[in-house]
Amino acid sequence: MNPAGLDMIEAGSSELVHEACIFNLIAPEHREDWKAHHVRVCGGERLRWEFDIVGLKGTRRHMETHAAPLILEDGPMAQRAITRDITERKRQDTALRDSERRARELLEALPAAIYTTDQDGRITFYNQAAEMWGHRPSLGTAEWCGSWCLYEPDGTPLPHSECPMAVALKEQRPIQGAEAIAERADGTRIPFIPFPTPLHDATGALVGAVNTLVDITDRKRAEEYQRLLINELNHWVKNTLATVQSIASQTLRNAPIVEAAKRFFRRLLKGLCYVPRVIVTDKLGSYGAAKRELLPSVEHRQGRYLNNRCEVSHQATRRRERHMRRFKSTRQAQQFLATHTRIHNHFQLRRHRLSAGEYRAARDHAFATWRDATGVALAG
Repeated sequence: MNPAGLDMIEAGSSELVHEACIFNLIAPEHREDWKAHHVRVCGGERLRWEFDIVGLKGTRRHMETHAAPLILEDGPMAQRAITRDITERKRQDTALRDSERRARELLEALPAAIYTTDQDGRITFYNQAAEMWGHRPSLGTAEWCGSWCLYEPDGTPLPHSECPMAVALKEQRPIQGAEAIAERADGTRIPFIPFPTPLHDATGALVGAVNTLVDITDRKRAEEYQRLLINELNHWVKNTLATVQSIASQTLRNAPIVEAAKRFFRRLLKGLCYVPRVIVTDKLGSYGAAKRELLPSVEHRQGRYLNNRCEVSHQATRRRERHMRRFKSTRQAQQFLATHTRIHNHFQLRRHRLSAGEYRAARDHAFATWRDATGVALAG
């Protein structure tokens, strides 16, 4: 045994191990395997294996040996081996595996979908959250993205070879701010934002990419609901202005003097709490006189048909054809417009401007408002 071998087994000199059996230095749990390999080598095979030894001072080391058969002068077969201490390498390998395990556990625990690919775009890993795809793609064969189908935000089909992950790998740059829609095999569509980022080794060579998929379904629903509320608010604001214009029209037609018109205009504008941008009336002279004194900076448009369109803009399309309806008194106009018209518009929506989902949501909201206003729920 050379000096390096003596150091590994913690022997100060060769006399300490002269004619000693090396088998006694093998760790107990590795002795049977070592004996089996020794028999095979003595049978003529060349083998490599790993095992642990315990030195004379109790130090444990992990060894790697390369053994070959050796024919002795007197005829029997023996083993010649070159053994080296790989304890440090084994420790580093164990630490690397532990680090990879912790990183994998961390990725699995994240609520966002994360997956990785090699430099050719083949998927090498994905966490449980990536099952937003609706299926489990095969590792090493599926390319670019695990989604069943991909679409642009406007619904245009998006080939997998042109998805953000493919662009990031081909152009070797991170992609941010893009949106896409993933479709599952059952037809469910999930909007998401991808964040693909290329990965490089120490030399700068491309080795793969990692992608994070952020599900924005809830955000899209909130935006859709917000848009629906804004549309409904605009609808009600327009109806309120149309109601005010109709009441003002009927009152001013019956006003005997301009002073009465101005008094009414003051009360009306005080209730609105804002100054209108445009006032539309017919050609009655009292309009112009009241407007010039009370609202000199507001644009005034006069015309029979233009005024008629404003007065009936809050009504359903077919009912606008009967826009020349009259009222016998101001009180009748106020009572009718304050009750029937608002209720009618609350339920008779602009169906041609709404999708089926928006229409159902608006109808449900209308009935809920009706129940609250009439006390139907409390009576039941």
